[in-house]
Amino acid sequence: MAPLGGRYSPTGENNDFVEMIAQTENVKVSYVTAYPGSSTPLSNSSCAFTSPTRSWTMANPGYGGGAPAFIGSKVVRVPLRPDMSHDVEAMVKADPNAGVYYVCNPNNPTGTVTSRKDIEYLLANKQKDAVVVVDEAYVHFSDTAQMCTDLVAQDKTL
Repeated sequence: MAPLGGRYSPTGENNDFVEMIAQTENVKVSYVTAYPGSSTPLSNSSCAFTSPTRSWTMANPGYGGGAPAFIGSKVVRVPLRPDMSHDVEAMVKADPNAGVYYVCNPNNPTGTVTSRKDIEYLLANKQKDAVVVVDEAYVHFSDTAQMCTDLVAQDKTL
């Protein structure tokens, strides 16, 4: 692979990778984009869905508020519940007009898990044009976190 390590993937192996992920996760190929970490997709999400009036609403403490703050978007930080999971009801109450409800699951830096029921609550109670961003960067280190790719396959705003 070293000779093919160029950044533009002239032989298309990046497309093979995306197709494999889409097939493995049972989602449309157009729903998959590979990144070397979460910084770029989080930045892109904040640019697409937040503004000074449409917030990036997230847990406190939690990872992921740097990019929206950098571009001048409103960032709303909601304290975690006593069990250290995302307080999704408080997130919606804190800003019912948010552009993004961001859930790092398992959370960084606490390592705690937010239930699937709570993620579904966000999907059911957010504004129609808002999105829920679930960052599952550390999901494979958890015995209890449930991945949400099936919700993506159902065309939820996730």
